[in-house]
Amino acid sequence: MNSEQVLICDINDEWSNSLGEFLKKSAFSPQYVHTGKEIQKDLFDNSEVTTLIMNWGVKEHGPLEVLRFIKTVTPSLRVFLVFESQVEFDESELTPSTIVKLGVTKYFIKPMGHQKIMTSLKGGQKFDTWKDGNESDENFEAVEMEINDKEFTRIKLKSFAMGARTVFDHYIKLGKSKYLKILHRGESFSINRIKKYSDKEIEYLYFKSSERAEYINYLNSLIKKSASKSSLKANTKLKMTKTGSELLVEEMYQTGLSPSLYKESKEMTEGVHSTLRDNPDIYLHIRNLISEDPNAYSKAYLTSLFSGMICIQIPWAGKITSNIVGQAAFLIDLGLLKLPPTERDLDPSVMKPEEVARYQNHPNLSLELIESYRFIPDTVRSVIKDHHEYVNGEGFPRGISGGQIYPLAKIVCFASEFSEYILKNQLTPQEGIRELLQVKGYLHRFDAEIIKCFISSLMQKELTSKTGAM
Repeated sequence: MNSEQVLICDINDEWSNSLGEFLKKSAFSPQYVHTGKEIQKDLFDNSEVTTLIMNWGVKEHGPLEVLRFIKTVTPSLRVFLVFESQVEFDESELTPSTIVKLGVTKYFIKPMGHQKIMTSLKGGQKFDTWKDGNESDENFEAVEMEINDKEFTRIKLKSFAMGARTVFDHYIKLGKSKYLKILHRGESFSINRIKKYSDKEIEYLYFKSSERAEYINYLNSLIKKSASKSSLKANTKLKMTKTGSELLVEEMYQTGLSPSLYKESKEMTEGVHSTLRDNPDIYLHIRNLISEDPNAYSKAYLTSLFSGMICIQIPWAGKITSNIVGQAAFLIDLGLLKLPPTERDLDPSVMKPEEVARYQNHPNLSLELIESYRFIPDTVRSVIKDHHEYVNGEGFPRGISGGQIYPLAKIVCFASEFSEYILKNQLTPQEGIRELLQVKGYLHRFDAEIIKCFISSLMQKELTSKTGAM
């Protein structure tokens, strides 16, 4: 296996060389340049570089110019930005969110050890630190705080585990950028605790977005433990996979991919598959999806869920197939991030011709964004590439048909479009399939076996559940 090439550009040659020697010990291949202009030339000439480590003080084409160049020429490149000191970072007037918008994967402030960069290069983020310390602060008192709304992620109160000991600090929102911490790490949760602090009905709890990946890891551990527990209601399991999947998509879209986060997506997919396989009665709840709250489900989650349902029914698809299509479901629309913001949420039916052309290229844009991520298998890439191709040849971006389409992409193609259809029209899955069966020629674009297996999963599983309960 070839060494991964890392381009280092720092204003301190001694630091660059020291870091390079350290990286060589772990089979990385460091390359050294001294100016922004040299960075651009090297990246243009050398497509093998996967990561740039660049100092904020780089001269001759400054860092902002280099970052603009990267967004245009090599958007999939990982970029680590290094500041000489906290003072330099503060004077730059950059915030973590603006740094992400610039296309930076991660930033570092000196002094820091080389191991910190190595850990990020390997994607070795430790997402299970919630296990480390879980002691309750008996003297904890709720305190109102002013914190930027962008620093928080919300979850439905209904999705929170009643009576469980929380492993994160949780807040309620009082107003714009005003929060009240009502749960301290390690405390026991109860609905009365919330009522103590607010007379209003609380719909959401909030936690720090910086802990979102850890929260996903935590939910994965719960899903894994609960999948085969008959004592836990199927609807509760469904809500856990929903919450975890949607947080996963949010983390991917806002902070980017890493091997560790991709590992969490694999575990989430396996959790969804196990929940479907081990709980026949869960299909009764799936039939009523959307009716309770039309805005509560994301397309990525439903695509993963419906793909898993099809895989359980289809004769030639096993657990590996289910995991591949489930992982792809979280990545297929990453390319939409590269479209102009005003076009991302447009219905293709109202787009102008040039907008349609850009939209229909988004599978290729998704592939570009994950190009340097070697930890994503080729099977998943093939699903992403063909997930909008129809068996009748009327799909995009290539317009291929039948056997030319990667088989697993046919599953995701139907699951994705069906998810979008029922979300847009606020239909339950059974209402959606009934409508589409009446639209002349619509379902001919999809593989007939896949349609049959999906209908079977919606209808026959209900009969199985009822029979088992008699």
